[in-house]
Amino acid sequence: MFANLKESLESVRFFAKTIWKHRWWDYWFLQRFMDKLLEHMEKHYGKDTHFVGAEFTKGRIIIVRKYLKEWMECDEFNDFDCKNKRKKFFKHFERNIERFWD
Repeated sequence: MFANLKESLESVRFFAKTIWKHRWWDYWFLQRFMDKLLEHMEKHYGKDTHFVGAEFTKGRIIIVRKYLKEWMECDEFNDFDCKNKRKKFFKHFERNIERFWD
């Protein structure tokens, strides 16, 4: 019970700053939230997971997060290059989502 409470409080602390800036109409938040989620997964994979292939999955998380950061650097939402970066991120995220589950 204490371990669950400790983990919950750590999660609240980790995500609090991002959640505080939530604006439902702004995709900026979605990008930051996904980055924070992937950062949290990257931090714990291989250390708090107990399955074969955890290091490989951690590498995939790092790559997907890199694609997300490229998309986040775009200035124009409808720019052709930005659309391609967004598609690339979601393609790789969707392809790996099942691997990200422990």
